[in-house]
Amino acid sequence: MAHVLEQLSGRWSGYWLLRPDEFPEALELVFFDGKVLGFGKDLDGDFQMLGDYDDQNGVYITKLYTSPARGDVIPKRLLIGGWDGRRMSGGWFDARTTRTCGGFHLWPGRGPEPKYLTPDEKFTWESILQPREQP
Repeated sequence: MAHVLEQLSGRWSGYWLLRPDEFPEALELVFFDGKVLGFGKDLDGDFQMLGDYDDQNGVYITKLYTSPARGDVIPKRLLIGGWDGRRMSGGWFDARTTRTCGGFHLWPGRGPEPKYLTPDEKFTWESILQPREQP
């Protein structure tokens, strides 16, 4: 059975966070057979994306800037997060060091970010750093 993300290939919107600021981005993403690939543009320049998604809604993407807007742009970022049925969100990390990092939110279409159902549902950086309980 195909993953729901495969039905959402096309235009996506979003932003990445570097405390305290949000930086919008526009993307074109294709999802197929556990793989995601695409391209986009944000304040830091043009980029390509390549990664994976799994049956547990985990998302693992490499974002590589192909035309950086400035010389100090982090050329490669790793995005680790999940799909919650309305958006992908999680954390991004500089591929060279874990000292530079932040959050990200991506959703299908060009409209505003989908609403959260509960206040606890919104991603926080602390949520990704807390140890998970063992079953």
